[in-house]
Amino acid sequence: MGKMITLLFVLCLAIASLSGYVYLNNKINTGQALLDAGQKKYDEGQAMLKAGRAKLAAGKHKLSRAKKGFGGLKLITTVVLPVTALPVGGAVFHEGDKKLAEGSKLVASGEKKVREGQAQLAAGKIKLEQGRGKLAMAKQIRLGCAYATGFFSLLLILLLFCWRKLLCKRKS
Repeated sequence: MGKMITLLFVLCLAIASLSGYVYLNNKINTGQALLDAGQKKYDEGQAMLKAGRAKLAAGKHKLSRAKKGFGGLKLITTVVLPVTALPVGGAVFHEGDKKLAEGSKLVASGEKKVREGQAQLAAGKIKLEQGRGKLAMAKQIRLGCAYATGFFSLLLILLLFCWRKLLCKRKS
């Protein structure tokens, strides 16, 4: 009776190891697909961040050129206008100041978006690394389950072969 229980126990261990292998294999395949999708999204985010940085740099350059040009215009009008007595309305300068303020706000908004994008990208990179680590660990566990399945199956066959006479006598 003890040998029969031992055989059943070894059979259960082999089946449990095999089912663990199959379960982990499915989870690994799903995890690999999610990791690939995450890597693709990370790469897209990097491209978007690079484009955002380029757009921000262009905006800063354009704003600095506008400020420089507008500052030069103000200087010319303050020096030349009193001499020539040409009437120039303050509305033009007010409108220019307004546009420059809007440009400064847009640049500040762009800088904020770039910082947020960098933070999201850094968080995504950390999550990708954690996912890779978990996937590597799951692959090692799956390999252990495969070895355990082979070991318990071989042990079951060996025990059946050694105890076949005892098992056959009981049936007679």
